[in-house]
Amino acid sequence: PEIVTRRFDFSTFSVEELPFAEAQEKAETRRRELADWMEAARHYRQAMAVGSERLERNLELEALAAVLDGGLPVVVLAHGEREIREAIEFAEAQGLEMILAGGREAWKVKGLLAEKGIPVILGQTQSLPSEEDEAYDAPFRNPGELVAAGVKIAFASGAGGGFGPGGPHGSRTTPYEAATAVPYGLPPEAALKAVTLWPAEILGVADRLGSIEPGKLGNLIVTDGDPLAITTAIEYLVIDGRIASSDNRHRRLYETYRAR
Repeated sequence: PEIVTRRFDFSTFSVEELPFAEAQEKAETRRRELADWMEAARHYRQAMAVGSERLERNLELEALAAVLDGGLPVVVLAHGEREIREAIEFAEAQGLEMILAGGREAWKVKGLLAEKGIPVILGQTQSLPSEEDEAYDAPFRNPGELVAAGVKIAFASGAGGGFGPGGPHGSRTTPYEAATAVPYGLPPEAALKAVTLWPAEILGVADRLGSIEPGKLGNLIVTDGDPLAITTAIEYLVIDGRIASSDNRHRRLYETYRAR
């Protein structure tokens, strides 16, 4: 939970200001609620282990119990330096295997992330700095600084839903989020790994996805240039070892108006 002192009220179409102390208390209340959920899951797991006949099945607690003691990684969405540090502290206290998502200010705690072995699924590289007094290229340098510090990263198309830039339709721009970081310190090979192998390793599916090796799923693309370049076209799309149609509305419109 973030300490939010400003929020937009859609009922009045105005910005609501909250005193810092009040915003801090709200965030702390939500953190306590999360801790309570973890404790309830811990008790539920103990009751399951002894086979208590009075235990009523609770699917929420049953699912949550799977993340205790690092049994399943937990993706934690946090952007600011303070929230990232608090998330790491919470994960350690609860015995969770943490994956950081968002990470807008992850470069400020890159040493801590590397020390704890916490990977980062980055939000949008092509964005504005989080603070007015930060350098304009802070979001562009973030991926390169993390990799240089020894943090494994992956690129994502955003961290939200709906019709905004962070929606699922933004996945088509993911290669360009990676490409933007290359002139600002991210090695090209690392940029390519951050949209292929490293995401598979972070999410625990590298035995099937992420690289071209015997025994893995044959999900491949054949391009006419650098796959991260915006001018590159996909010549062939292979899914599970079979050539699939790459026809789409964009291409049909392009051909229609090119022949006009």
